[in-house]
Amino acid sequence: MSAYRPKTGAKCECRQGVERDNCPRCEGTGMVIDFKAIREKPQQPAEGAQFTPGPWTIQRSTDTQTYIRGDDGESVANLYRLQPRVEANASLIAAAPAMYEALQATYNVMVNILTDSQLDTRTACGLTIREWTKATREALAQAEGRQG
Repeated sequence: MSAYRPKTGAKCECRQGVERDNCPRCEGTGMVIDFKAIREKPQQPAEGAQFTPGPWTIQRSTDTQTYIRGDDGESVANLYRLQPRVEANASLIAAAPAMYEALQATYNVMVNILTDSQLDTRTACGLTIREWTKATREALAQAEGRQG
């Protein structure tokens, strides 16, 4: 099998401004993105995902503390119930590993199964699938500590 070599990086012909912001070839970067090469890239485990394996659970230990623990019992977070919305925050944090896996699966479907023409389909909320793909990729990067 040949090495993965996307044809990404050529200057896009779109004009700066609204045209570039909505450009399906460069997603606003000004550089062409080779989605076909990305789809054909062999799947590898996420290198940036170094967090405690899930599932995570909520453990309330005292009147003032709530812990989030990994499947192995490792402490993931310690929340103080003196803060407003701590129970909602604890639920969100505990759901993070499951949400990360679901987001990874969604992203893989978008880049590995959908064709370029399908990526340009506008969704009910007004965004194209290509725009959702970009947002999904950025969210995964943030979860892996790779955000700009």
